[in-house]
Amino acid sequence: MALDVREEQFCMVISKYRVIQGLALYYSLKKTKSKFRIFILCIDDETLEIMKAMIREDVLLISVELLEDDHLSLLRQSRLLEEYCWTLKPVFLEYVLNNYIDITRITYLDADLFFYSEPNKIFKGIDEYSALLSCHDFSRQYTPLNESCGLYNSGLISFSNNTEGRSCIKWWKDSCYNLCCKQFKNNQFGDQKYLEEMASKFSNIKFIKEIGVNTAPWNHSKYVISSIRDCVVINNEKLCCYHFSGFRLVNKLEFSLNFINERKPNPILFKPYLQMINQVISDCQKIRPDIEDCFIAKSEKKSISLYKITMFNNSK
Repeated sequence: MALDVREEQFCMVISKYRVIQGLALYYSLKKTKSKFRIFILCIDDETLEIMKAMIREDVLLISVELLEDDHLSLLRQSRLLEEYCWTLKPVFLEYVLNNYIDITRITYLDADLFFYSEPNKIFKGIDEYSALLSCHDFSRQYTPLNESCGLYNSGLISFSNNTEGRSCIKWWKDSCYNLCCKQFKNNQFGDQKYLEEMASKFSNIKFIKEIGVNTAPWNHSKYVISSIRDCVVINNEKLCCYHFSGFRLVNKLEFSLNFINERKPNPILFKPYLQMINQVISDCQKIRPDIEDCFIAKSEKKSISLYKITMFNNSK
C-alpha cells in the first residue's frame, strides 16, 4: 500500500484484550482527522482476525510474528503480556521506519486513547524535533507518582525519521530489552521511566505543552471540563484526546475503572467514549460471536466497582 507522506502516521500495539478499545480509538481518529495512516501490530490471531474484518482503509495490519526473533521469543516467555507489549513499542516503531522510509514522523498511541477533536495541535510548531514527549503533569494528589511512573507518559510519543530520532528509538528498544517490568524496579517502570533518561540523553527533545492533549485521570482534576455546542472543552480549549487509563472491559455490558481511586465516570468524557465502545462491541459480535475472550482475564478481576457501558445513554 502506497503511503501519502502528507498524512500523519500513527502506530499501535494491540492484544485481544485491547482490541475493542483500539477500534474505538481508530474510529475516533476517523471522525476527527480526514487523512492519516495507522500501523497496528497484532499480538495474537484474534486481534488480527477482528481487525481484518472491521477495518477497510487507512490501516496496515502487521502480525507480531514478522517482528519476533529468537531474543523476542525468549522475552515473550519470560514477561507478562502487558510487559511484552510495552517492550514491543520501540521495536515496532523501528520496524515501521525501517520498512516505510518515506515516513517523516511516526507517532505511537496507546489503545486506551480517544480523540475528541483533530490531533493537529499535538504537532504544532515541532518541525525540527527528534522526539516529542507527553508530560504526565500530575495533579497534586498524584505527584508522588512522578517517582515511580516517571515525568513522561509513553502512551503518546512521537519520533522524527531522522538520525537522532532513530537513535532515540534504538536506545529505548535496547533499554526495554534489558528491563521492562510492571513493578517499579531498579528505578524503572515498564517502558516509561526510560523517557526521563531519553529527555536528558538526547538533544532536540520537545514536550507537548498544549492543553487537552493526553489529558487523563492523573491530571484532569486540574481543569474545568465542559461541553459547548457538542464539543468537549477543557479550560475553554477543545479537548484533543483523553487517555482512559485504568479503563477495563469486564464483559460486553460492563467496565471497571482501575486507576487508583478514580471511581466516578464524568459523563462529558465518558458518554461519547462508551457509545463508541458499545457500537464496536456490537459490530465485533457480528463477525466473532465468541468475543468474550477479548475481555480482561479472570486473573485480573478483583473486588472492583462495575459500571454499565450504557450508563449515560439516556443523559443529555
